[in-house]
Amino acid sequence: MKTGLTLAVVLVFAAACTDEPRKAAPTAPSAAISAPTAPAAMSGATVCLAYGRDREIVRSELKAAPTSEKLQKKLEAFDELILDAC
Repeated sequence: MKTGLTLAVVLVFAAACTDEPRKAAPTAPSAAISAPTAPAAMSGATVCLAYGRDREIVRSELKAAPTSEKLQKKLEAFDELILDAC
């Protein structure tokens, strides 16, 4: 029983250590990857990019309704978040 358990552990370990077949590397980066999604001043952190996108959405909404205090406060909050986090 002890040798059977040892053999099973060794086989599982050997199977886990086998090399996976390598995939072919892409020859050129896709257009979506090379296109910038945020201003160059922002770092590449995912949170910074998300805040930047959201801030741009709020700015476009603010152009449609420039007197909205709620949107003004939201834009100021995003500006502060980006300054602090990025």
